[in-house]
Amino acid sequence: MNIRKFIAYLASLLFVAFGITSSVAATARATAATTARQHTAMGITSSGQIIDLANPPSWLKPNTLIHPLNYQSPDSLLENAQPCDGNDQCINDWYGGGQGTLLRFWAEGVTNNYWNWWYEGTVTTPDQPPWPFTAGTGINNYYQGRPVYKFAFAPNGNGTGNCISQQLFGYGDNGAQVNTTTCAGGSAQTLDGSKYQYFVYTNSFTLVAVHATNDYVSSRGSNSVRVWLGKGFSGDGNGQYLYLVSNSTYQLAWSAFL
Repeated sequence: MNIRKFIAYLASLLFVAFGITSSVAATARATAATTARQHTAMGITSSGQIIDLANPPSWLKPNTLIHPLNYQSPDSLLENAQPCDGNDQCINDWYGGGQGTLLRFWAEGVTNNYWNWWYEGTVTTPDQPPWPFTAGTGINNYYQGRPVYKFAFAPNGNGTGNCISQQLFGYGDNGAQVNTTTCAGGSAQTLDGSKYQYFVYTNSFTLVAVHATNDYVSSRGSNSVRVWLGKGFSGDGNGQYLYLVSNSTYQLAWSAFL
């Protein structure tokens, strides 16, 4: 692993560990003192650990930030970075195109590979309002505590208002190319239309497409299927198209290259 890729790998880990906003967070001590006034006595740390606020574990430091278990971020910009796979091939907005542009792969280091990573919340547990996957499928429980992102095209850090979208993945499909559409609003996390742009970053560094997975689960009648952001039959070489894939053979692990 070269030093650039190692740094990118560490950056991805930091995104997961520290990607939760703190604007409405309380300290563990303050939160524990007010649990009687809260709807739930459970909370979640920035690293995704579930905490019983009435009986906090001994290792929990007094200044640890705790969020309500069903906390959802109002859109938090983490970083302007290149989403790249294990071959250092990154998501490229081809020629810096506008809405509807079909996304492709290109080697890391070019301007059109850069996207703003927006944190939208963490996957909730079944005993809370289910989010972002369909209630009753068990998928929210499976990815409990994992971060949810949307990616806005932002060459040189300049946002364009266009986000990676699952729009082309129709009900009954098992794969589709990937384009951009107008980014969902910052307070629209629970709206179904926003989930076309939401991706869950798993502990294996894959990106699960939320809306496409919801549709695929429904059309297949199986809660065990998924749709990932990945590559097509032709691979991830320069100029090859990015795909939403339901075959795990073509899923990819993603890192943030700065």
